[in-house]
Amino acid sequence: IAVDLLLQVLSKRGDQVDVLTFHEGSDREYENIRIHRIKPWIKIIGIPPGFSVKKIICDVHMFFRFISLIFRSRYDVVHAVEESAFMALIVCPLRSMPFIYDMDSSMTTQIVTLHPALRSLKSIFHFIESLPMRYATAVVPMCDALAADAARAGAKNIVVLKDVSLIVTLPEGTVFVGSAEGKMVETMDLGDIGTGSLISENFKVVFLNGSGENREIGVLVSYYSSSSKYEKEEKKSVKILDRKSTR
Repeated sequence: IAVDLLLQVLSKRGDQVDVLTFHEGSDREYENIRIHRIKPWIKIIGIPPGFSVKKIICDVHMFFRFISLIFRSRYDVVHAVEESAFMALIVCPLRSMPFIYDMDSSMTTQIVTLHPALRSLKSIFHFIESLPMRYATAVVPMCDALAADAARAGAKNIVVLKDVSLIVTLPEGTVFVGSAEGKMVETMDLGDIGTGSLISENFKVVFLNGSGENREIGVLVSYYSSSSKYEKEEKKSVKILDRKSTR
């Protein structure tokens, strides 16, 4: 879901993006976005999250497809999610391309948890896992705990969004359900989140009048990154339908 949201943003911004992914899943149709799916030599269905033999087989296919794409096109940056960071670590330097490590979990923790017999190799797994963190242009962990792991591994640039807040502003003649009368601004503190993480918040509103009119609802998101404050504001136009037309 987080990758899908990222693609929507990049598409709207006008970026040209190639997406390399597994054969399972449904395609998305976004402007400037091309989806490349691997084609395993054997039938593989039902790939589970986390470490598995099925995923390893698919990763091997993805690695060779990744090499093909890298030497066929010139990319400004490679966004590598989870274990694909190892592919980027090996291939990107051959073309002098920077890569970003999108770190959603600790692969060492996953392996040791699923296979306790491998606990004695934990230090080796930690060292291997640290390599893409050290050589990535940036590491974007989904939480502070993973950010601490990346810092210990020697990551050069770690990005976690701090003090994220969401402000929703309503137009005249609109109220939040369950709020005091006349309240037209709702502020919500979301805390710290990792880049690419998905947080969904729902707001119920009631339009008191203005049948047939268009109203604009404003949304402002602000956060801190590397001691600098960033803000992004968007407005959503909503048309108020006549009750008769909804029957």
